[in-house]
Amino acid sequence: DSEPPDDGGPNDTDDEEEEEEEVDPDNCSHPYNPIDKTSWEKTYSAVFISNNSALGTATATEQGMGTGYTSSGIETFKTWDTLTTSTGKGWEGSIYHNCDNSDGTKLSVLEWNMMLTFEEIPGGSSSALMILSTPRTYLADKSKIGTGESWNFNYSLTYTDTSGSMPIEISVPVVGSYTDKGMVERQVMGETMDAWHIQSEYNMDLLTIPALEEGFTRAYPGKADYYWVEDIGLVYEKHEDTGTGTTILEKTLIETLGL
Repeated sequence: DSEPPDDGGPNDTDDEEEEEEEVDPDNCSHPYNPIDKTSWEKTYSAVFISNNSALGTATATEQGMGTGYTSSGIETFKTWDTLTTSTGKGWEGSIYHNCDNSDGTKLSVLEWNMMLTFEEIPGGSSSALMILSTPRTYLADKSKIGTGESWNFNYSLTYTDTSGSMPIEISVPVVGSYTDKGMVERQVMGETMDAWHIQSEYNMDLLTIPALEEGFTRAYPGKADYYWVEDIGLVYEKHEDTGTGTTILEKTLIETLGL
């Protein structure tokens, strides 16, 4: 069966899931990302792979879905993420976030369950489950603001095609760090807002994957900048391939609903 699994997207009206979204799995919230809240949506103007004329400009959205369960049954917060380019390429699906308040509130990502739409994929689309071997903490406790401190991540990202169209499972080693860059003023939807700037450097070792050897001739070194505003969440991000200077992904918040 090539149909992707039902991932409980924004149009899912199942009563059980609606009740589930009222539950806070850890009695935990982070002031700089409202993933513990539901019924909000953010829209971004975006750029996807700046040096590829077939892609380029795009629109991205993020929605708060309350709580959900990972593929291994862990109860987490869940967001619905989409990106569509001008040619129709892109993705949509769920991102699962863990909130830990045992030592200051911090947020980590555990896995993605995505529908991918690219002509390079057989049939033009595929569903993929991407699981981190160790959760990646992307937002530290707010006590880190202004300290200049860094925190590291080191995990394997396992990619499994769940549609049956691509009989492939790969595991990509990823290593990197996030660094607090303090609070800065930033223009957001025409207003000046105080934003927490976090910068990341990372490396994806694609050369360790035999199935990818023909398509990749080097490891992928990346740099990313994120700006987070209290009670709104992510307002801007930019990822750059530091080996070539190519913008891989850039998102700028242009509209919010329910926040």
